[in-house]
Amino acid sequence: MMCWEPVFAFYWGFLVKFFNPAVLFCIVIGILKNDIMDPYEGYSDRWQAVGWFIPIFGVILFVLPMFVCISEEELDYTEFKLEIEMAD
Repeated sequence: MMCWEPVFAFYWGFLVKFFNPAVLFCIVIGILKNDIMDPYEGYSDRWQAVGWFIPIFGVILFVLPMFVCISEEELDYTEFKLEIEMAD
């Protein structure tokens, strides 16, 4: 292991786990606040709601499958063995 790898692993982990989600959250909230205060191109509130429903629906479709499949699946690890290992 090279001397810089632990520092880089910490740096990358911090950015991916904490910094990036915080920045993206601030961007989304800022856009939402701007759309509420000054509707985009003067569209009515109904069209603003439709515009926000589409990405929210996409997030729901992304998160929902995590709670649907609740039974544990038994894995057959022989599928993952290399041909060399199978010959032994």
